[in-house]
Amino acid sequence: MPPRKPARGEDAATVLARVAPQVGRWVERSLAEHDPALSVAQYLALERLDHRDASATDLAEGAAVSRSAVSQLVSSLAAAGLVERVAGDDRRRQALELTTAGRSVLRSARRLLKRRLDPVLRRLPPPERDGLARSLTGLEELLLGTAPPRRPPPPPRP
Repeated sequence: MPPRKPARGEDAATVLARVAPQVGRWVERSLAEHDPALSVAQYLALERLDHRDASATDLAEGAAVSRSAVSQLVSSLAAAGLVERVAGDDRRRQALELTTAGRSVLRSARRLLKRRLDPVLRRLPPPERDGLARSLTGLEELLLGTAPPRRPPPPPRP
């Protein structure tokens, strides 16, 4: 079945709001089946650490979690032997590095996601697939520098 075209007047925000949760479920469920199981935040943190030294702020942005959640995220990865804390130049800050096991798990998780998502993505013509990759990379860069909207306050108690 060919991909459907956006409805007349349907904008990118509407399409993204509809598609992002579906893609998120594919990624989340695929990573949950991985051995060891990974959360999306853990996978994204490993991705971020694979490309550079990352601060807590970098990990929070890259893993789409709050700065306060980074400590728990790093602790879970360290307990699993996927990252290690390394003394940095500044005694107040520890650098994080992927371990050999962390690199292996990341490669395996990448292969799993590719194996799961490629059959779906291959249904798009190559120019659309390439355009999607470029557009999503651009969107990612824009979102990394922008804080998400604040959560609304809880409703008042009756």
